Amino acid sequence: MTQYLPGDKSTAICWNCEMLVATTFVRCDIPLSDMSCTVRGVVAAVCDTCGKVVAVPAQSGGQITQAISGPNPVKSAEEVLTAGKQ
Repeated sequence: MTQYLPGDKSTAICWNCEMLVATTFVRCDIPLSDMSCTVRGVVAAVCDTCGKVVAVPAQSGGQITQAISGPNPVKSAEEVLTAGKQ
């Protein structure tokens, strides 16, 4: 599995721009589509044209799953990583 870091570049189809666009990976807060929680500090690909999140790499899946199923529905990347080391 490829590990993406903030600043890495890629391409994706942007739903907002309706075309293939250049993207940059950043750490950002992502609200779930049902608005049940926000996952903080997720690595995601952001459209370089409009700034919308267009993709979330597999490496962020565990963090999102933990935020959904954990007792506190809002978690930062640091909280997830720290909890995993204890």
